[in-house]
Amino acid sequence: MVVSSHIKHGHCTATDVVEFTRTMLTIYQLPKRQVGSTMARRAANGMDPLATFEDLPLSNKRILVTAPRQYASKLISLLVDAGARPLWIPGVAISRLQDQQHIQQLNNALQQLHSYSHIAFTSKNGIVAVLERLAALHGSSEAAAQYVADSSVKLCALGADGQVLQQAGLQAALLSHQWCRAFWKVYRQQVLRQYESQPT
Repeated sequence: MVVSSHIKHGHCTATDVVEFTRTMLTIYQLPKRQVGSTMARRAANGMDPLATFEDLPLSNKRILVTAPRQYASKLISLLVDAGARPLWIPGVAISRLQDQQHIQQLNNALQQLHSYSHIAFTSKNGIVAVLERLAALHGSSEAAAQYVADSSVKLCALGADGQVLQQAGLQAALLSHQWCRAFWKVYRQQVLRQYESQPT
């Protein structure tokens, strides 16, 4: 398997793209799992906990996972439950900003929230990073939350990500599953268009 990050670099074929898409659809169409042992999760997913690999939907497929540490464990667990044999080689790392110029750019933007109508967060990590910078700029998490509320900017987050904002005392405009599906459709079209534009 070739992961999606290779698409934009032209390191995969059309067959790879189709196979990757089918695999991801298989993973995310599995029923919601419950916390517990592998056997308990398989039972909760409607799988025979004593099933052999050949009986599972991703039986013996070798899948390269390049997700960062924060996301890899959940994805790998789902893959294993479905019978796959994942190999984790992180292709990207998520961490706090280190470059002072980038930190200053973020600070400048956060100090002018009144000039924005919306902030769209795409991950919990992004929310945490912004909340940390706001707290550093305003002296406390409470002061930062009050500053955001006074700015009237709308905070948008996908699904459960909005809970991170709510736990910080901020009002989140949660985006629906329908919006997420529409976003994914546009994103997929852009990725495929970029892939097709690569020289052969």
